[in-house]
Amino acid sequence: MSLSRPRTGALGVVAVCRDSTLGIDLETAGAAAFPHFETVAVHAREHCPDDDARTLLWVRKEALLKAHGTGLITHPRSIRLAPDGTVLEGPAATILDVDLGPEWTCAVAVLQPGASRENIRVIRS
Repeated sequence: MSLSRPRTGALGVVAVCRDSTLGIDLETAGAAAFPHFETVAVHAREHCPDDDARTLLWVRKEALLKAHGTGLITHPRSIRLAPDGTVLEGPAATILDVDLGPEWTCAVAVLQPGASRENIRVIRS
């Protein structure tokens, strides 16, 4: 069983998976709206058209790195994700977005190939 628990501002979440290791990340919507975000997190072959896309890319990558247990030791720019969150370059995982409402951006990464939401439980805390 794997458990991950991020918190940002007034909201925290807990993600649990019985069958595989996972990581989850959570940010306020638009949190990646800062100068030079691209130099910190965007692979040369990725494109983020707006602040919401930047924040979604960030939480997906952070969840992936948490699942693999490396955190930011692995540089986020070394990972390339497709617009749907599929890992194109970098450590393998299944990345699923989590809908917590318009003010939050959240994603979970599961190391089990082809993982589905049925195997994962996300709880607001």
